[in-house]
Amino acid sequence: VDALVSAGTGSGKTLAYLLPLLLKAEQERERGGRRGCALICSPSLLLCQQIQEEAARLAEVAEVEPARLPLLFNPANVEGGRGRGDPLFLVSTPAHFLKAVRSLPLPPSTVVMDEADALLSGSFLPLIEKGLAPLLRPRTTLERGEREEAERRVPEKLRRHFRSSFGMSFPCLPSTQKVYVGATAPANGPLSPLAWMRAMSPSLHEVREEGANAVVDRAQMRWEKVEGSNKKEEEKIKNERVAAALAEMGVGREGSDEKVIIFCNTVHSVTALSSFLSAVGVHHSYVHKKVRKDEREEALSAFKHSSSAVLIGTDMLSRGLHLDRVTTVIQRDFALNSVEHVHRVGRTARGVDSGRVLNIYTSSDEVLVSEMKKADSLGGGVEQAYSRQRSLRRRTKRAEQGEST
Repeated sequence: VDALVSAGTGSGKTLAYLLPLLLKAEQERERGGRRGCALICSPSLLLCQQIQEEAARLAEVAEVEPARLPLLFNPANVEGGRGRGDPLFLVSTPAHFLKAVRSLPLPPSTVVMDEADALLSGSFLPLIEKGLAPLLRPRTTLERGEREEAERRVPEKLRRHFRSSFGMSFPCLPSTQKVYVGATAPANGPLSPLAWMRAMSPSLHEVREEGANAVVDRAQMRWEKVEGSNKKEEEKIKNERVAAALAEMGVGREGSDEKVIIFCNTVHSVTALSSFLSAVGVHHSYVHKKVRKDEREEALSAFKHSSSAVLIGTDMLSRGLHLDRVTTVIQRDFALNSVEHVHRVGRTARGVDSGRVLNIYTSSDEVLVSEMKKADSLGGGVEQAYSRQRSLRRRTKRAEQGEST
């Protein structure tokens, strides 16, 4: 059965699919049947590493034989003829998804798309479709009534997209289970991630937890607008406000248990804030796409083990990463859309914990901020912001240009 698992941030979605997959693999082994591999794809290397580590811990507890321990896909190993083995789970980024598929001796028994809405949109979607293409077959057995139902259910725009990508209007993955996982599942338009899932999986079983598509309700929200005479002054004020907030929380003082993640929208903003905090004596770590892999791992390790109580980063930190006991999230730059707002806020108040969020914004953010405040007052759901996404973009652009909305 193909499934969509949609639940709030910090609700344990990774375990929700790893445990059944582990049980399924063990049952197949006991029956002496097909030893299929579950192929797990996630949008960032950081998240892939986290999934692989969690899967490996579970596999060791289950006493899985060493040759079947979960692997993080490494194309260099495959190309060099090393590390093929027969892993229980193979975890890959979108960039290496096709190579991961081709490296398997048998088609995967299950394909898991973790953070599915990110994988099935933007620049990731062509990479995912390229990886799936060798596994797809047309639905040639559709009876007339079934075809009419499929045509009614799958928008023509999406059918044209499938014909362009795969050469068929109704592709399917025979004998391969698909599991789509995420805290958000936008349904805005005929080419939305949710429309793609429903078209690829006609009998999709949708499991939605109450906190899905919503800002976590255990996070105490604080909104603060900054105003300056120009962009440069606003950037300076935002840095000062972040430093003041950290001082108010007592970050870095002896006995403080504060752990803070600060989100910026660009690499430039990260480096500018880092320089400012260093100048005022705030110890911190930072990550962004231009930071080397080993330095990223060092920064995350410092934050995880509390040798650094402040971690600055871009949205590469917002998706799926579980960092224990994050007490506060600060949006130094407000999120560019409602989906990333949900994921950023979700780095705190995970599980049963509570947390705080400081949202710093400028006049150019007010359109989206207004929608998010409204969603917060109505219980955190952001579906309305999804459905008005284009309108939001237009209104936001006008606001940035200083036009009346």
